[in-house]
Amino acid sequence: MLTGREKAKSCFKLCVQLILCCVTLIAILSAGIISKGSICFIISSMSRDRTVSNDSDSLYQHAERFASWSIFFSFEVSELFGFLQSLHAVGLHGVLITNCLYLIPVLFNFLSRKPDKPKRVAKMTMDGFAFLSQLTGCLHWTLI
Repeated sequence: MLTGREKAKSCFKLCVQLILCCVTLIAILSAGIISKGSICFIISSMSRDRTVSNDSDSLYQHAERFASWSIFFSFEVSELFGFLQSLHAVGLHGVLITNCLYLIPVLFNFLSRKPDKPKRVAKMTMDGFAFLSQLTGCLHWTLI
């Protein structure tokens, strides 16, 4: 049987855990609202319907370019952290499987290049490099 002091101590621990859960929930929701609001603000600053004078044209283009890169990095940083976390959870074999995932589409892309298109050789070279890079995952998979 619990004494009065032990009951008060367990009740206090429960209250502290509930307060911590509420604070964590509020922090996560606030961060989500702030991030979505900043994305909406960045997108609204890239509006094409603005009338810009010639004097501030380069400044507007610079701000638009900055906004584009901001959107790119705001999405890619979270994807990078998610990818790194999955690498830790899955391990080397999972990485090798994901490396081989697009092996067939890259091969089809390599074989579907039309001969009359400009920069065909450069594109086929990059496609071949991508195919060989992804093929290394299959080779490592058999060796490990």
